Amino acid sequence: MIMSKQDLHALRLSSKASSVEDLLPTIEIQAPPVLKDGEALVRVCYAGVNPSDVKAALGIMPKAIFPRTPGRDFSGVVVDGPSEWVGKEVWGSGGDIGITRNGSHAGFLVLPTLALYEKPNNLSFEEAGSVGVPFVTAYEGFRRSGLPTEGQTVVVMGANGKVGQAAVQIAAMS
Repeated sequence: MIMSKQDLHALRLSSKASSVEDLLPTIEIQAPPVLKDGEALVRVCYAGVNPSDVKAALGIMPKAIFPRTPGRDFSGVVVDGPSEWVGKEVWGSGGDIGITRNGSHAGFLVLPTLALYEKPNNLSFEEAGSVGVPFVTAYEGFRRSGLPTEGQTVVVMGANGKVGQAAVQIAAMS
C-alpha cells in the first residue's frame, strides 16, 4: 500500500486541555501505521465529533490516554489487513476508539478486525460517519427497555441533546 504525506494527517493531543478555550489541537503528520495480526487499516472518509470527544480531550473521561488522536465515530474503506476486508466500506463508533487507542480524527485508523462492520449501502460515507455514539446509545437504551412499536407513545427527556434527538428519530420510525 502506498501512502502519501498528505494522507497521513491527524489531529493529535499531547495532553489533556485545561479548558475548552485551551483546546487547540495540533495537526501533525502520522507515522505510517504498523499492523499486528488481527488488525486492519481503515482510510477514514468521515468522522463525527461528539461531546465524548471533547470530554476525553479535557481529561473528564478517566480512561483517556495521552498522547492520542481523538474521534469515536467514523466511516471509511479498509486499505490493509486481512484480504477478506480490503476494499470494503466500513463504519463504526465508540468502544475504546479515541479513548485508549488512537481515534478517527485522522487520515487512517488501525482497528481490530473484530471491530469492523460493513457500511450499509443505503448510507453515504457522511451519514455513516456521523451516526455513531448518539444513535448507538439511543438504540441500546430502547433495546434494553423494549423497542418501541407502532402506536406506542415514547417520551424522551432531554430531547435537545444528541442522544435525545437520536431517540426521537428512532421512535418516530416505529
